[in-house]
Amino acid sequence: MANDILYEPGFCQSVVVADPAAPAVGVPVRYGNMTGIAITAIGEGGNDATHTTVNFGPFVCQIPVTATLGAVAAGDPLWYNDAIDGVDNTTTGCPFGMALEAVTSATHTIKVMHVPYPGGFALGAGTVGATQLAPNAVTSAKILAQNVLTAAIADLNVTTGKLAAGVISANAAGRALFAAGVLDATTLLSAVAAGAVVESLVDPISSNHLNLRRTARFVWDFATDAHAVGTVSFRGDTLPAKARIVSGECYIKNALTGAGGTTASIQVTGANDIIADAAVAGVPWSTSDAMVPVVPVNTTATCVKSEAAGGKPSLVITTHDLTAGNIELYLNYIIHD
Repeated sequence: MANDILYEPGFCQSVVVADPAAPAVGVPVRYGNMTGIAITAIGEGGNDATHTTVNFGPFVCQIPVTATLGAVAAGDPLWYNDAIDGVDNTTTGCPFGMALEAVTSATHTIKVMHVPYPGGFALGAGTVGATQLAPNAVTSAKILAQNVLTAAIADLNVTTGKLAAGVISANAAGRALFAAGVLDATTLLSAVAAGAVVESLVDPISSNHLNLRRTARFVWDFATDAHAVGTVSFRGDTLPAKARIVSGECYIKNALTGAGGTTASIQVTGANDIIADAAVAGVPWSTSDAMVPVVPVNTTATCVKSEAAGGKPSLVITTHDLTAGNIELYLNYIIHD
């Protein structure tokens, strides 16, 4: 024997066991990332008070095994689990060995082949990457039954590029992925680039994007916008080219006021096509917090076609400048050929 070899094979060693806290004779134990069987109780067999003699080598033992994640079949790998101070099939502890008999449920004593685990050579983060995995090596069956837990996935590691078409579907299995916040708004937004979701990707209509009813919102406010006699453009959304306005509503947030004889109307392409010209001293302009109708009322005769280039509606002020008021206008439209 070479002078520098102290023990051969050296599988039995006196160590301070990490788990359980006070091992008895014949129980599985963990020491760092290594596992074995205690062949003495703690502090006995010539050990000091904190040490236990452990056999770390290859052997076949008969120990209790718990079927934590479903039944254990002969040949299944087993792990030492600190949570139960014993051996089970959770896959989250330290490798212990192979079951030589089955455990259908609960905990039963079976024959187990212990395989020494080189814990010091555990794979580091990022050691196994895409190039180390054969095509289709990671299958659905390998990630079911909690084999891949959320705690094991680093933030932002699941990106849109890693989700193939159909991975998240509208069926029950797909919807289940959204349970308990696994896929919440924050997670989704972090994985979607700015501007990646556009109208053409979410319109539930045919490829020509016609016939979907949309709503555009516009605002005119005396405190912000022009209010002199003339034609004043609303702020807000922009009507697309070839928009056909079919209905809408106008909210007079604050009543319009002006000197005697002042009138107002709203138009898109022609005079009075949204709200007819009327004196601000009366209906529809004189009452605050009021909803007033518009000309288009879901009929062919009343619908309004926007200009070829689209645009915004205008407030037409006549006779005198306005002196107060606030309007919100909502127009419902479809796009036509």
